Amino acid sequence: LDKRDEQRLQLKADELRSPVLKVPRHGSASSSTQEFVSAVRPSLAIFSVGARNPFGFPRDDVVARYRDVGAEILRTDEDGAIILETDGATIRYNGYKSGKNGTLTF
Repeated sequence: LDKRDEQRLQLKADELRSPVLKVPRHGSASSSTQEFVSAVRPSLAIFSVGARNPFGFPRDDVVARYRDVGAEILRTDEDGAIILETDGATIRYNGYKSGKNGTLTF
């Protein structure tokens, strides 16, 4: 998703709310606009990004947008593989490398 895709999705903003979001485009500046993040309001934001990537992803300002809406942040470069499990009522998550874990309810 880039900013244009996010704008199209926001036409149905009432359907965007989600407890978990895999952050678009590795947390680059070309996505995750404040409007989009505010519409989705995830409790958990997952950044898929390689360690020592040459692009400096994720950008600090993008991470801050997710934190500002109250999302817990998991990053593959810091937390390793991220495992999500659900029974349809709760979502359990665990960072393989970091051991960060928790539970979300729908």
